[in-house]
Amino acid sequence: MIYNDRIVIDHAILGEKPTIRGTRISVEFILELLGNNWSHEKIIENYPQLVNEDVLAALNSIRRQHPPPPLAQRTSMRLHYPA
Repeated sequence: MIYNDRIVIDHAILGEKPTIRGTRISVEFILELLGNNWSHEKIIENYPQLVNEDVLAALNSIRRQHPPPPLAQRTSMRLHYPA
């Protein structure tokens, strides 16, 4: 299965985990690095088989799985403080 031109699921590589095409690096791993305050540059420096677009594709995969709520719902979530 192909999510986009960068992220694939190949059952022969890490089972069901989405990975960056042509690598054994999972999207989950990239997101963990970002969650641990690694910059895009640090990731690419330590994993030279990746390019900036791979890191961005990993970030965009989260948006696809967890899209933001519709605008009407977001505006109704505003906090109201008593006057």
